[in-house]
Amino acid sequence: MFNFIFKDSRKIQPDWWEVSYLVIFAIILIFTMWGTTMLPDFWPARFGLFTYFLIMVYVIVKGIKKFTYTKTETVFALIIGMSFLICAFKNDMYSFLFMLAFLIVGAKDVSIDKILKVYLLIDSIIMLIAFVCSQLGMIENLQYWKNEQMRFALGSVYPTDFAAHIFYIVLVAICLYNRKVNIVEPFMIMIIAFWVYKWTIASTSLICMVVFSVFILGYIICKTKKEKIKDNIFIKLLSAVPILFASIYIFMTVAYDNNNAKWLWINEKLSDRLENSKKGFGINGFNLFGKYIEEKGWGKSVVERPDYFFLDDSYIRILLEYGIIVFVVVMAILIIVSRRAAYAGRMTMVFAIAFISLHSFMEHHLLDIAYNPFILCVFADLSIKKEKKECMILNKR
Repeated sequence: MFNFIFKDSRKIQPDWWEVSYLVIFAIILIFTMWGTTMLPDFWPARFGLFTYFLIMVYVIVKGIKKFTYTKTETVFALIIGMSFLICAFKNDMYSFLFMLAFLIVGAKDVSIDKILKVYLLIDSIIMLIAFVCSQLGMIENLQYWKNEQMRFALGSVYPTDFAAHIFYIVLVAICLYNRKVNIVEPFMIMIIAFWVYKWTIASTSLICMVVFSVFILGYIICKTKKEKIKDNIFIKLLSAVPILFASIYIFMTVAYDNNNAKWLWINEKLSDRLENSKKGFGINGFNLFGKYIEEKGWGKSVVERPDYFFLDDSYIRILLEYGIIVFVVVMAILIIVSRRAAYAGRMTMVFAIAFISLHSFMEHHLLDIAYNPFILCVFADLSIKKEKKECMILNKR
């Protein structure tokens, strides 16, 4: 597998810190990705804790032996680590934040293309295995009704989860190596989007994939030089998209009134998301490091749940469950990743972050490494073909 990952630099001695990170990332990704499918669980007891220990030891040893963070990066890494770890230790139900913090910080100087390639390889294989097994009857293909239409999970724990995986796989495939995208590819994305929608009835992923393909098509047609486009006001505005969507949804949650006909109509169109978010706000309110909220979703079961309660929106989930500080840090991460991508000339990645922000308005996968590998871009090496470029914000000493 790693010959495939390192084939672009086979004449150069591999960086074993990078290799080690990719191996650990692959192990964590297989473990977490497996849990989003109906494939039988074969993992040893406490294997998740083992992966946490593995990435923690890697980051500590790397920090001692090979410390390459700038002063600004060091401060931000400490902020990420402290905020995520406090939240994780405060409630062990959110212990994944422990692993995520070390994955983000440990990605320093690791090629983002190699990270994305590992993700693409593992996610695609596991999704294919789960899909085939569900079609052959080897695992359950969960079926649900939505507006008199049958929707299928296709080997995943829920139809929208399958669609979300395809959405992120498409983003990674387009962004990998910052390659020149063929004009046929946006149309292929549209075909994939409508095929996925046919079986899952997952509107959010359909809309995001179709509009993303339109953006990519427009970018291809414009053929604007990257040196100019990175300072374009439109690109700068795209970096603020996460704050825009987060602000809109938080406002809607706070303002929601179940006695108002207009709000009830909006809530119905959002599949009761506002009602559940308002309920979560009533349980927790806003506090610095969040508070555990017991959720009862549809995943892995078709049994009716009269007590259904789930926070689908990523922004309100982070704010209520992980707290104000983690929420602010995540917003900063998304903005920094978008700006770093722009200054590295990775315009497709800038678009990807914007559409992840849109997708997160309705879905809860923003901090889920089994879906979103772009969260690791904040310290990763975004340079293209070994050409080192100065990246604003985090590369200043």
